[in-house]
Amino acid sequence: MDHNFSPGREDALRERGVVVVTGRCPNPACGTDDVRTVLERRCSIQVGGRTETVEFRFAYCRACGLGYVDPQPAPHALDAFYPFDYAYWDAPRERLSLAIRVKYALARWRHLPQLRRGLFVRLASRIARLAETALGRDASFTMGIPLALPRISRILDFGFGAGDYLLALRALGHTGLWGCDVERNRRNLDRLQAAGIRAVRGDAFACLPDREFDCIRLEHVLEHLPAPIETLAALRGKLRPGAHLVLTVPSIHAWEPVEGLAESAHLDHLQLPIHLWHHSMRSLGDFLSAAELEVIEVRRLRPSGYLSALARRAGT
Repeated sequence: MDHNFSPGREDALRERGVVVVTGRCPNPACGTDDVRTVLERRCSIQVGGRTETVEFRFAYCRACGLGYVDPQPAPHALDAFYPFDYAYWDAPRERLSLAIRVKYALARWRHLPQLRRGLFVRLASRIARLAETALGRDASFTMGIPLALPRISRILDFGFGAGDYLLALRALGHTGLWGCDVERNRRNLDRLQAAGIRAVRGDAFACLPDREFDCIRLEHVLEHLPAPIETLAALRGKLRPGAHLVLTVPSIHAWEPVEGLAESAHLDHLQLPIHLWHHSMRSLGDFLSAAELEVIEVRRLRPSGYLSALARRAGT
């Protein structure tokens, strides 16, 4: 498969909405040419009753550890890869179980020191960390930070999926809840609105208030976005000064070294090509910084190995 596209072919692809990278690493803080193609794929999809062929490579930058799909499928082709019920299969809960409440309490305690000070805060965080160690599981920033905020805080779940986390926050008494997702997730959008949560379609994102949110959450969303840095920058504009953005994404580390990727028994877990980006700790921090967000911490979660990040808008 030839990915050394001529300028004319690159222009034609871009006119169809295809993002072509080639050559240098797309991480703006890296930009090296130490990029190798570790996987090549050609597949057929059905679009509007006709068959289209989609070709792409999975590339890996050895300098910053970023893995990415190149070229990205055109938007209409990318949509064809998503199952109709992608990420929407969770059944709604009537009430929060005791196990869920304990899980959320530990996640809240774990992240309190990021938002508050005091002896109780340090003690609660220590207890939660010991519980994490005993269970071999870590609470992500996307779970704990919203829970640690005051219940009147404005929280936006960008790409809310099944909506269960917003509904859980609602059941715990949080009142300033917002959600944004794609039009095809209408069923869960209606369910959230019925519960008193301000849920909107993706095309209404620009209408959300600027500089108003205390926290914006992206739970396994960033890897799906064709232009992640631009989206992060737009989300930054929705945060009030000093407010936080939290996200969790897949990591490329499970496939490092990547030379044997094609033979991996777990290749399907990459979810190519709908997962357009697979990050290292460095590349994820670089993307956040490129969006002019202040990176507080990026860490790897047990046992899944996902990456979770905490960043904030400058306070001035």
